[in-house]
Amino acid sequence: MADKTLPLSSATISIATFAFSLNSSSKLWLAILKTLVPKFLGPVPNPLPGPFPPPFPPPLPPPVPGPFPTPLPVPLYPLLS
Repeated sequence: MADKTLPLSSATISIATFAFSLNSSSKLWLAILKTLVPKFLGPVPNPLPGPFPPPFPPPLPPPVPGPFPTPLPVPLYPLLS
């Protein structure tokens, strides 16, 4: 008679996935999945290869003081009256 059971790795991952789907907020099942998947399937490759750019752009350099236009002369006589 042929053995009709699933291989251990497929059965274990199926059970863990089903249990995780019943209570997706449980950190315990997430920890179980994180330990079972690499054990039976090998290490999971990182889908986003690094290195990553910095999260914020570099700061702008300080403004260079340069020749500013000469301010227009303000007549003082209206202010003195």
